[in-house]
Amino acid sequence: MLRHSLKSLYRRAGIPAQLALCSLLLLVGFASCQTERDTWGQEFVPEGEKLRVREYTSTDFETWTDTTAAVAYPRFVQAPLGESYDPLFGRRRAYFLTQLVPDKLSLPKYEMGKTTLDSAFFSFRVAAAYQNEPIVVKLSRMEKPILPSDSAHTLAQHREFTPIAEMELVPNDKAWVKIPLDKDAMARHFLDSATKHLKTFGDWLAFFKGVRLDAVRKNGGKNIGSMAVINIGDTKTGFFFYWKHNDSVKSLRLGVSNTSKRFSAIEHDYKDAELAQVLAQPHAEQNQAGRAYVGSAGDVRTWLDLRRVYEQWRDSMPVSVLRAELRVPFAQANVPYTDTLISKLFTVLTLNKEDVAVPDIDKGAALYNGYYNRKEGYFSLNLTYTIQGLLLGQLPEHRVALFGDSRYYGFGRAIIANGRSTPQPMQLIITYTKN
Repeated sequence: MLRHSLKSLYRRAGIPAQLALCSLLLLVGFASCQTERDTWGQEFVPEGEKLRVREYTSTDFETWTDTTAAVAYPRFVQAPLGESYDPLFGRRRAYFLTQLVPDKLSLPKYEMGKTTLDSAFFSFRVAAAYQNEPIVVKLSRMEKPILPSDSAHTLAQHREFTPIAEMELVPNDKAWVKIPLDKDAMARHFLDSATKHLKTFGDWLAFFKGVRLDAVRKNGGKNIGSMAVINIGDTKTGFFFYWKHNDSVKSLRLGVSNTSKRFSAIEHDYKDAELAQVLAQPHAEQNQAGRAYVGSAGDVRTWLDLRRVYEQWRDSMPVSVLRAELRVPFAQANVPYTDTLISKLFTVLTLNKEDVAVPDIDKGAALYNGYYNRKEGYFSLNLTYTIQGLLLGQLPEHRVALFGDSRYYGFGRAIIANGRSTPQPMQLIITYTKN
């Protein structure tokens, strides 16, 4: 999992980060001066000591796409549910596991083996839907405890479950979905057992480990399927049991609490997709194609190799980088994915064999914070400290990776331009002064 707390690269080398900041403040001050004052002041500065601000723009870097293990999301509030397919990015299947607790530690007027249930179902509210082809939603009971973590989906115990019910669904925004339960074989047997485990919530969770909710496309092959975004905290989410006692309706709800252990995850299969062919190509061949790829689950990423930039600049040091901005447009081939666009890019680098967030991640939020600028037509990322570290030889691998945000976790993806793209390539713009 990526860490987002990295000290400045300047600190790693013992070089004060104030150097770039002071230079930037000087620039702001100079820009605010009147022309007469600026001209008058320059008369007193020797020609060799004047601060000369320069700008360098480069598209001379190599990009390629690779994949990494998707990360699970513990303690989620909303999660995707479904399975989708597209010819380029392949198949994605989204599911989640969660504990459920009773709304009360009692079954009022419920008589084991005698009470007749009027209604029993599992339900959830669809907050948003993507695509409209049918999927089959599957509800199962977990046999082992749920252990949330960023790698929870890889644990064997989370694949031990018993099916409860399933139903066909075409997701619609705001729909309230009810999965009916067999009132005798499942619901009555479940409540009869539950009456023995309602002393404490700990006792309950030892009895009922939780549920798994996942889905598959109704039709296999290249059916596009669909995704539903589920709000796990909605009061409509969970099991609902209803029965009567002397014409009075009694009920039990099993829902998600703030402390419920849970995680959301995806499975990704590129086997029948064009992306599988791209991943098999050498880096140079990928770069020549003029485009690269990112996904919203962190499993599809693009690497940016800055070795050529480093080699061009290493003999020009010392240089103070005042600002370094990476501009990343969408590729023209991205048009089919405009309904699930990545809205923000994150930059990650590798240090000591570990992927960490660049030191610029929380800098310059108002100017170039990684979001897509619709007016300018590109993502704008701040790489000031990163490029200064590159030029100082502090990035041994001379590269960074681009990841998409998780807004459409499970089905968001994008095709981005690289330095070879036309008419609008990826650009690295460095504003600097040379000592």
